[in-house]
Amino acid sequence: MTVPAGTRLGPYEIVDKLGEGGMGEVFRGRDTRLGREVAIKFLAVKLHLDAHGLARFEREARAASGLNHPNIVTVHDIGALEGRPYIVMELIRGESLRERLAAGALPARELLDLAIQIAEALAKAHAAGIVHRDLKPENVMITPDGLAKVVDFGLAKLGVALGEAIPSSMSTAETRIESASDVAVSMPGTLLGTLGYMAPEQIRTSSVDFRADQFALGAILYEMATGLRAFNGTTRSEIVTAILASEPPSILAVSPGFPPPARWLVERCLEKNPGRRYASTVDLARELRTVRDHLDETTSAAASSGVEPPPPSPRPGRRKLLVSASVAVLIGIGAFAAPAVRYLVRPPIPDEKQVVVLPFRNTDGDPQQQVLCDGLIETLTSGLTQLERFHGSYWVVPASEVRQAGAESVREARKVLGATLAVTGSVQRDGDRLRLTANLVDAGSLRQLRAISFDTALDHFTEIQDSLVRRVGEMLELEIGSEEERLLDAGRTASSAAYEAYLQGRGHLLDYQSATSLGEAVAHFQEALQRDPEYALAYAGLGEAYWRQYELDRDPAIIELAQRACERAALLNDLLAPVHVTLGIVHRGTGEPEKALEDLQKALRLDPGNALALRETGRTLEQLGSKEEAEETYRRAIELRPSSWSGHNLLGSFFYKNGRYEEAAEEFRRSPRSLPTIRAASTTSAACCSSSAATMGRGRRSSAR
Repeated sequence: MTVPAGTRLGPYEIVDKLGEGGMGEVFRGRDTRLGREVAIKFLAVKLHLDAHGLARFEREARAASGLNHPNIVTVHDIGALEGRPYIVMELIRGESLRERLAAGALPARELLDLAIQIAEALAKAHAAGIVHRDLKPENVMITPDGLAKVVDFGLAKLGVALGEAIPSSMSTAETRIESASDVAVSMPGTLLGTLGYMAPEQIRTSSVDFRADQFALGAILYEMATGLRAFNGTTRSEIVTAILASEPPSILAVSPGFPPPARWLVERCLEKNPGRRYASTVDLARELRTVRDHLDETTSAAASSGVEPPPPSPRPGRRKLLVSASVAVLIGIGAFAAPAVRYLVRPPIPDEKQVVVLPFRNTDGDPQQQVLCDGLIETLTSGLTQLERFHGSYWVVPASEVRQAGAESVREARKVLGATLAVTGSVQRDGDRLRLTANLVDAGSLRQLRAISFDTALDHFTEIQDSLVRRVGEMLELEIGSEEERLLDAGRTASSAAYEAYLQGRGHLLDYQSATSLGEAVAHFQEALQRDPEYALAYAGLGEAYWRQYELDRDPAIIELAQRACERAALLNDLLAPVHVTLGIVHRGTGEPEKALEDLQKALRLDPGNALALRETGRTLEQLGSKEEAEETYRRAIELRPSSWSGHNLLGSFFYKNGRYEEAAEEFRRSPRSLPTIRAASTTSAACCSSSAATMGRGRRSSAR
């Protein structure tokens, strides 16, 4: 149905037609009351609405009209003509982002300016609970003065509400379908979207949230940076395959001058797993603004010096040589001011990464919140530890050593634990939302190197589970491949309530010398299993809690509970090395060293760099009388963790028990970074060993005489 010029829609009069596309027609109109031009968009819903349908249309449209933001096209009014809905909005004079992209990639500064405006528009909508669902270059208008305006907010949801998915959105300029990726799709059980910009979860399911818009923005930013579609093809199936299983060509390869921090930001938006995108679109907008501000500082410094900045570096984990060269050039010629250096190289990460995760600050002061906070740190430390075997010169101080050291500051972590890097942070709960921040600090200079934040609803609490270790790994410049991903995902849960209960259990388990805390730990792990009976990590925690209870009161009945819980965890997921370590400890502690050795060897097959498994294997071999193998195993554990006091103490004790007193004394003297109390004990032990060695020596000389 074409609406003729002169048609009156209440106070609005149709002037002429601007264009049409798959979703309907757009007309230039005039507001006769205010004497202003407007755009009137008729939606392509091929049915006449009854009273109920019109009421639903009004509810959805009014929600979108409430988005008062300079980067969102203002909706003035809504209505229906002969059952066909229309929306009256401001008329934007300018061009669409699609038209701007016809000339190719955009300069970085212009790209970032537009990206910030689009992200802030999305953040405003997401805060109001509205997801665009069909973000693409056609739906971004650019005024002559560079103001970006996002159009068609909520129209996707309107189409679904009216019983028919709108096949394609349209700006106030004519919409052109240029390739298969421009074709909108509407499949049973899925939300609509334009195929080349749809998030994987949009293709797979109708359950999407604000992170689908982040993916679409990532695809748009990729196109702005390279001039190429992120996901393209000649058929729909080719595009779907690309979105679900492929990565677009590297921005670095296509546009080597594109700023690296902006490139990493785009790559994060294009993560297949929505949990690895931004926990808040506000954070995305903030990071875009930070990148742009640093780019401005760099440009200003370069202009004042008359020297062109060096080319950007490759991916974070592989950029150290180029970064070092860039710094050398900057120092040698004195060309750049400090802000420029900060942008080009970012604060450097030490080559030797001895990482300690310190207790996070509980900003609420709630004791129950503190337990959850402690559990979160325990799981973060465990996850980071799993990455050790994939990265040289990187290891994580065990949480047990951090607790025994009593290290709460970065300075203390450096002094008593030998840390070169520390992860600090805070947790704040606000009603049904949780905000978490994490900082990476150079333990030598006490300088903050990186920072991240999460803001998530408690019913999406598993977002933190899915992304915290990965985000901290990114701060540490660790490239996480498919094998690491497989390990990090092992044994997890999809239930936010189960995950929260699990963290509470881990937090209580830290105080394993308290019967009350252990009882709380058991109760929370059991609650997690009620929420998710297939939660392997919760079974592992339950097994450890039961074993700690046995160590306190020596009730034989608890041993079977510990074994059953660990065995159930292993049955659910056989990739959990810590489960087999716990089983090994249980079997060794109950006089079954052969079974213990089997468990520990399985743990080492899963994780050859597991120092705890090696130390427990050494103790088990001692119990079996295999002294040479035990010594070799202890030495391997020390090679893995040369600064860990526990490895040196175990080997020292082994030497002492076998009459090798001088060697024992030497081992106790080692580990200069060990805890003060342990060091004092080691000094005493060393003195005793030396005295014993001297006494034994005198006895042997007397016998000889």
